[in-house]
Amino acid sequence: MNVIDNALPENELTRLLDTMNEFEIRGGASMWFGEPPDDLPTWWFDWDEEHVCKDIFLRLLNIANNYFDISFAAGYESWTNVSVRPGLSESYGWHRDKDERLYLTEGVLKFPICTLVYYPHIAGDMAGGVLELEDETIIPLRNRLVVFGPGLWHNVKEFSGERTSLVINPWAEKICQTKCYDPNVT
Repeated sequence: MNVIDNALPENELTRLLDTMNEFEIRGGASMWFGEPPDDLPTWWFDWDEEHVCKDIFLRLLNIANNYFDISFAAGYESWTNVSVRPGLSESYGWHRDKDERLYLTEGVLKFPICTLVYYPHIAGDMAGGVLELEDETIIPLRNRLVVFGPGLWHNVKEFSGERTSLVINPWAEKICQTKCYDPNVT
């Protein structure tokens, strides 16, 4: 596990926050990334695919490459958590980042090369919200990047206040992109 403070130059952090705020006002991440194939709010990007703030995502991935070899990655998935704990509503708590669609459709566990958790915004009045990683606890701080290995169990403690995390997972091969999750089906 690696923690990098001041991961982005201030001008890039400001641009990322402005972009995120603009799209939250206009309808959320689907306005930023396009519509996902189902109700799972994760988006896939081929390595050379153009999207808003691609250069910032690549800068964060390049930092991660100092700790995990992602030179062979086919692409990456991403999502944001804006003042919510990560996970599906019924699965908050300890989890491992995985190909969620593959797991839900076939029960197969497949992990990314590594996981990047970046904190572009932490309000001054936020309380709690630490990132727990098996044997370590990380305090979320503005402009902090946390990079950890595949299949690592992690959790976000309950919190109050505003806290935004951007997650990026590079993958060796493209992950499942077919509709597979319907929260209305039990």
